[in-house]
Amino acid sequence: MNVTAVFDIGKTNKKFFLFDEHLNEVHRSYVHLEEGSDDDGYACENLEQLTAWMLETFREAQAMPEFEITHLNFSTYGASFVHLDEQDRPVTPLYNYLKPFPGN
Repeated sequence: MNVTAVFDIGKTNKKFFLFDEHLNEVHRSYVHLEEGSDDDGYACENLEQLTAWMLETFREAQAMPEFEITHLNFSTYGASFVHLDEQDRPVTPLYNYLKPFPGN
């Protein structure tokens, strides 16, 4: 069965879904990961843990013989993104959108 894989990276829970061609949910996985801290000690996403979970979860889904992943999508909280260097390593932590700006 052809499916679309979706990672939904929320602030509290991380979710992974597979949807069939009629958008019926055919698989789901939820996990809660412990927060890390940024260079100022403010709570932030633990990118190493998050990356490991995503890779493991996707590999497990690819190994399911009943599913053929044909599409991949992501949704994240707080318009999150991570800058990568030339070796695809994060340049900075994934800063929390609730972190106060200096001077505020």
